[in-house]
Amino acid sequence: MPYCKTRSDHWKTDSDLFEAIPGGQALRDWLGYVSDFHDAQLIKIDQEDASAKLNIEAFRITSQIDPHGFFVVDRHANVTLTLTGVTHAVITSELPTTLQELGIRRSIVAPNSLEICFDDVMGEGGAILATSAKISFVPSNEEPNRNSS
Repeated sequence: MPYCKTRSDHWKTDSDLFEAIPGGQALRDWLGYVSDFHDAQLIKIDQEDASAKLNIEAFRITSQIDPHGFFVVDRHANVTLTLTGVTHAVITSELPTTLQELGIRRSIVAPNSLEICFDDVMGEGGAILATSAKISFVPSNEEPNRNSS
């Protein structure tokens, strides 16, 4: 069973918070929307002391259809979500994994904290509480995005 059920009605990404995170607005501008990282690959989670880094291979799915009837995928990027002040973490997914969804919101249980929660396609997931976050990304086959660091 998914740890946080990000697709449920009571658990939604806070778009304003996502855009307020350093690098969040740049990623939103580059993709054209606030990403839920559906079908992205969560490659690795590094945890050390009270910090964590999530490495995600993300992309954008367009509404265009290719000659074979598949949606066109574009804007590939390597995204790093860096968390500091980590106080709690529960990870049940085996990595790497394909994300069903990843959400970011203000914590409802820990004042002044962010909650990063994800479900994967295997029915597992995780949640991390942290006091701050930063998003950086490098578009594939392109120079690093200066606004995302």
